[in-house]
Amino acid sequence: MKKKLFLIAALIFFSNLIFAQSDYEKVQNFKNQTKKIEQEIKIAASLSGLNSLLKSVDQLRNEFTPEKDLLDKSLYPDNFNSSLEKLTVAIELRKGDFQTIRDLSIQVTYLKDQVDELNTANADLIAQIKTLKSQASKDAKTIKSLQNLTKQLKSSLRQRDELVKTVVDSLLADFIKQPIETDGEIQIKSYKKSEQSNLIYNLQRTVLDNIQFVKVTEMTPEDMAEIKEQQNDFSKMWRKIGPKLISIYSNKNERTAEINYIEDLNAEWRNEIDSQIWKSINKVFREKNITVLPFNDGQEFADRIKEFINDEITKVDSRSDKEKADIYFMFSDSIWSGSIKPTWLPILLDNKLITEAQKDTIDNNIDQWGQKINKFVIPLWIYFVAGIALIGIISLVFFRKKKNISVVDKKEEKTEA
Repeated sequence: MKKKLFLIAALIFFSNLIFAQSDYEKVQNFKNQTKKIEQEIKIAASLSGLNSLLKSVDQLRNEFTPEKDLLDKSLYPDNFNSSLEKLTVAIELRKGDFQTIRDLSIQVTYLKDQVDELNTANADLIAQIKTLKSQASKDAKTIKSLQNLTKQLKSSLRQRDELVKTVVDSLLADFIKQPIETDGEIQIKSYKKSEQSNLIYNLQRTVLDNIQFVKVTEMTPEDMAEIKEQQNDFSKMWRKIGPKLISIYSNKNERTAEINYIEDLNAEWRNEIDSQIWKSINKVFREKNITVLPFNDGQEFADRIKEFINDEITKVDSRSDKEKADIYFMFSDSIWSGSIKPTWLPILLDNKLITEAQKDTIDNNIDQWGQKINKFVIPLWIYFVAGIALIGIISLVFFRKKKNISVVDKKEEKTEA
């Protein structure tokens, strides 16, 4: 009897164990199929693929509905319905991504067409400017045409650069990874967008055209400051997009070389602007007949001015007071304080083409020069004070004379009365 009871108990135990294992397998099977669909959502390459996954979710629902109570208990804090709902929501969100990609593709194609038109227009404007500049003699009409073409080119370059930046910003947005996207997806999407917009070529054209603009146009300090700011903005943008492009085209050697070429072009653009700035400042001295030796950077700038001032100091005894005064005040007041300090120095300092220490050195050298010639030259403030005093004396004499005339007139009136 005891033996029979033991066998019955063992049979019940193993039966429950088998049922428990069966329930566990059902739960694990549901979880595995759910995870599989989640992964397929992430790597889906088309809307049709996502629609197929919706059908898979429905099939999963039908298959496991009989086990709903078991799954509700086993999936806590989720349950059967919420697990399937998460899959459905993920599919719909992924569909939104494909719609966004399609919209961006349309936008990128439109931007590419605009950029192509502006590239052609810019090339034509640059050619016209070169032709006019090459003419030996330039009348007022030619000069006016040059000014108008330069203005058009500047505006057109700005429009084209903004369009290219829009494409770059769109591409960078792809790298702000969403949880449902993988690195591979981002690279594929970005590669297609880059190729569709002809991005690498247009980045090259952006820099090349701006280099030509700097070379063929005569710019004011304000123009120089503006284009220097544009080049700095491009450098910041390139530091963001350059590594991304290298990542996108890591398996395409010819494209990698083109990307590196953009880096070289950007350095050339920066150097060309800096060179034009220094040439313009050199020109300020030449136009005033001040023979400062040419300079190409901040250190040379400070050194050449120091050399000029030292040379002038050695000639103090051999020059007339007028000659010493003319050269000093031309350099100090007209060139340094009147032109370079207010217009060029802010550009040099803002772009680290000159340091505060170098600027202070120049100021100190000019002050020392002034002290050396003070004993020979009457400072301007003395002329100013003397002028005020002279005006005061003349005014005093005038009013006294007028007062005396008034007194005489009154006496004559009394006598007549």
